[in-house]
Amino acid sequence: MEEIRRVRPSKYSGLDKGAISMGLAESDFDMPKEVKEAMINAILEGRYHYEMGGVPEFLEAAVEKLRRFNGIDATEEEVLPTVGAMNGIWLSYKVLLKPGDHVVVVTPTYPPLVERPKSFQAEVTEVRAGEDWHLDIEAIERALTDRTRVITICNPNNPTGAVYTRDELEQLAELAVRRNLYVISDELYEHLTYDGRRHVSIASLPGMRERTITIFGFTKSARQGF
Repeated sequence: MEEIRRVRPSKYSGLDKGAISMGLAESDFDMPKEVKEAMINAILEGRYHYEMGGVPEFLEAAVEKLRRFNGIDATEEEVLPTVGAMNGIWLSYKVLLKPGDHVVVVTPTYPPLVERPKSFQAEVTEVRAGEDWHLDIEAIERALTDRTRVITICNPNNPTGAVYTRDELEQLAELAVRRNLYVISDELYEHLTYDGRRHVSIASLPGMRERTITIFGFTKSARQGF
């Protein structure tokens, strides 16, 4: 920790000596040697041009990861590489929403999930999670209107750390199917589960593959499931 505080003074400025900063969503540790070598080799091989559809090897690996870890039977055409999760969130709302649409967002959550719909003139209703930070399905359903188009969740949740159970996600899936709604599921922290909890992707549940946009990323944990 002393070394981290020395090389990351801006991140740890003003914190007590024993504190761990969680204010910036980035690693305190050096990039793995294998990643550095892969980046260097890509440059040496001339792979620094725009590949708008995504690098073929990445798409193939992503599809395999989704099948094996998330239980999502996706095709390469259904995987869209974006400029980080923030860009993925923005694009998801841009594609799904038009002015006057309504979005239900389960909170507390990552702020852009609440704020981005507003940039497309959509109305946002925040539905607070239950006392245990898990989904309050009844409250979500009460918040729906005839203009609701999207329900947005963050699982595992940022900032509470709650990992939604299969049972509650099945209830949410039933609601989404019954009301013909889309679900945006931010699953950036999918590998950060503890005490025997298991991450479940809502897109893997019956009826949800075609109505879910799932946001993944590669910056929040060292273990990516490949």
